[in-house]
Amino acid sequence: MTKTEREFVTRLNANMPEFTGTPVEVQKKIAMYIYLKLGKSKVFDEKWFLGNRAEREKIERINKREKSDIDLLIKKRKLVCITISHLYNRLLKDFGIKCKTEQLYANDNHVSNIILLNDGEKIVVDLQKDLENIQTRSKTNYFGLIYRKGILTGEKISDDELFKLHKSCGYVEKEDDYMDYKIEEFSKKVEGLEADEILEKILFDKSLKGYQEDIGYIELYKFYTRVVYKVAPRMDKVKIYYCNCYRYVTGENGEDEREYSMCMYSIMKDELKAYLYSNKEKCFKPIELETFVKLEKEGLFIGKNPQENGVKLLRRYINKSVEESIKRKHSEDYKKIHLDMKDIR
Repeated sequence: MTKTEREFVTRLNANMPEFTGTPVEVQKKIAMYIYLKLGKSKVFDEKWFLGNRAEREKIERINKREKSDIDLLIKKRKLVCITISHLYNRLLKDFGIKCKTEQLYANDNHVSNIILLNDGEKIVVDLQKDLENIQTRSKTNYFGLIYRKGILTGEKISDDELFKLHKSCGYVEKEDDYMDYKIEEFSKKVEGLEADEILEKILFDKSLKGYQEDIGYIELYKFYTRVVYKVAPRMDKVKIYYCNCYRYVTGENGEDEREYSMCMYSIMKDELKAYLYSNKEKCFKPIELETFVKLEKEGLFIGKNPQENGVKLLRRYINKSVEESIKRKHSEDYKKIHLDMKDIR
């Protein structure tokens, strides 16, 4: 064990509650505690999530090389499934829990963890898929999937057991601490509202601001898309759209990399209302269509690519706004010339 790993494990151990229960119950609590701690400090690499095939393959090759460098993985914030599962695997072993990383399906490169408990039961956990849930204090959906005879059974630990594990780790104190509950209650408040009103409340209602301040970009993106699907599932009636924007910034290695910002907008009666996420202020800000044109000139790209869902429609409204602005300017110029001619006469 290196100095970096030893110090990290020591910090985990120092802050970990003194768990009680049967040996298996204590194992699950320790596994959950580490799961939650990593879930709060690591984020899914947006370059993979939003990248094309070539970009994804490049990132996968890099992460395969890095998967055994535990010191690097402890320090690195952006990971993908193979690196985060190897880090989790190593930490569980440091705490005496048997665990392995596994590609569960032959035709799927995705990697998860299989934990072997003292009673012989095997459970699958998938931290990468739970990052958004953890960073928004939602119920974890991928901890405790039952694994028997080499396959997932479709069962998982009960909601009651999951809540007890979360509570023992200090994640929640009561059921309504979960973001899932807050979204459920929020959906009742906005029922029957128009799309523009729903979107404004989604973005600015305090009850949905329970996510951690340094939430990852992909985790933020997944959270707001989850809320939209929950409160406005009939997209043919409630017109709420979203897409990814980006600009190039200088990365830690001195190379240009994309800094993403989520755009959300609604359309009601042919009127579009848009909001753009500010990475600096950590919140969504209203944005006029004309401002998009200005920001594009300053280096903003709308959509991870022109074909991304929501981009073509937004582009159509931006172009329409530009055309109307030109017509207004021509009209104003004409009126000014007409008035000047009157003065000459």
